[in-house]
Amino acid sequence: MVLQSTRWLALSYFTYFFSYGIYLPFWSVWLKGEGLEPDVIGILLGAGLVARFLGSLLIAPRVKDPANLVTALRILALLTLAFAVGFCFGNAWAG
Repeated sequence: MVLQSTRWLALSYFTYFFSYGIYLPFWSVWLKGEGLEPDVIGILLGAGLVARFLGSLLIAPRVKDPANLVTALRILALLTLAFAVGFCFGNAWAG
């Protein structure tokens, strides 16, 4: 399936602004409820924006071939899983 550039760009903007408009305002409230300090919450919220900036600056130029894109997505998905598990167990949710 090949998307036209206008549809691809519209989908990209929709997912970006929808996710930041929905989860970002409520994630800070949830993190505060979990007992995190406001400065740590600010660092976490800023880390997502910095990661997006660095990803487009450093990763995107290296991933030009579609075969490399699949490999990069797999590596980034594993890193996301590792950070999510670390955050989960780092906050003593496991008991």
